[in-house]
Formats: sequence, C-alpha cells, structure tokens
Amino acid sequence: MDWLLQTDTELFRYFNGGFVNPVFDWLMPVLSGYHVPWLAAVIISVPVLLWFGSARLRVCLALMVLVVALGDPLVIGTVKDSVQRPRPFVVLKDARVYVPQLRRFDTKGIGYVAPQLDGNLPAGANRHSFPSAHSANWFAMATVAFLFYRRSAFWLVPLAALVAFSRVYNGVHYPGDITAGAILGAGYAVALVVLLQMLWNGLGKKYFPKAFARLPNLLQPEAKPVKK
Repeated sequence: MDWLLQTDTELFRYFNGGFVNPVFDWLMPVLSGYHVPWLAAVIISVPVLLWFGSARLRVCLALMVLVVALGDPLVIGTVKDSVQRPRPFVVLKDARVYVPQLRRFDTKGIGYVAPQLDGNLPAGANRHSFPSAHSANWFAMATVAFLFYRRSAFWLVPLAALVAFSRVYNGVHYPGDITAGAILGAGYAVALVVLLQMLWNGLGKKYFPKAFARLPNLLQPEAKPVKK
C-alpha cells in the first residue's frame, strides 16, 4: 500500500507542477467551478430543455440531476468520511494550490497545514480528499447521458476528464482520488438507470399504461402514436 500511495504522490507532483502555464492557470479554476456559476447555468438551461425536449430527454435530465443528488452525499460523502484522506495541499509543502479567495495559485505554502506533535492533523484540517466528488459527479452525469444518447460521450466524457484533471492541477486532489471518483460515479450511474428501468417495467406498466406504451424502454426514443 505504501508504494501505491507514494506513486500517487509522485503523480500528483508531476501533474500539479509539470503542466504549469498561463492558459491552464485560467482554465483549470474555471473547470473546477471557481469562476463559473455552474448552478445558475443549470437553472436556466434545464427548464428550457424540459419544456422543448422529448419524454426521453426529460428522463435523462432528471436522472442526471438525481444521480448527483443521491450519489454525492450517500456514496462519495460516506467514503470520504470513512477514509479521511488529507488533501495534498494539506500535507505537501510543495503543492501548488489554487486559492479561490485570492483568485490565484499559491506556491508559498499558504494552504499547507502542518501536523501536530502527535503526528495528527489539526481538527480544522480538511481531510476529505478521497474520492473526488467533482470527478464522480461529472462521470456519473456523462454515463447517464451516454446510456441515453451515445454521441454525447464525444464531448461529455472529455469534459468530465478535464474537470477531474483540474482538481489535480488546482492542488486539491491526488490522481488516485479522481480515478476512484470516476469509477464510482460511472458505476452507480449505471446502477441507478438499471434500477429505474426495473421499477418502470413493473410500476409504469401498471399505473401509467399510456406513458409506458409510448416509452416502455427509457433508453429508447419515444414511440410515435399510431394514426387511426
């Protein structure tokens, strides 16, 4: 296990400090959501898509919201509280970390929190590093979108990967954190879609026969009504 943690640390140093350039210094905080009000964009765009979209698109969007709303606190939050891995900028003095309050990267150890005499971190130190919630949420949404619309993978998966990479570049996660987050997010996204389809097969056919006749398979296009 020690060699794995050491490898993760060395990979962090490589990606955190080996790709430094002015473009990434601007772009990576944006991808992490430091400068872009993602929530506002979602609040504006989702109702428009729901109003003009098909039933299949509405189900897809609802699941994308649901998978984050459930997966983030129940899965990622639980694992984080159990593992309690310190973030890299907390234990690595050479970490290059973006400080949102200062709107710049810190290379002078502002984010570093020294351990106490007993070797433990202070109570206020942020221990929640493994796994990455950003990575899990984006890969969960990308997976749901892919299951409904295969071509969405061409832009959503690279976007999710860039968001995940931004967490390492910004100094708040190790590569192992974002990898675990991506795997977990994709995994419970598939599980949620399968579970919902099973419930729809039983409850939809019984209680919503007309809607079930139009959309028996949530992942397939809605059936057009037959003209008499």
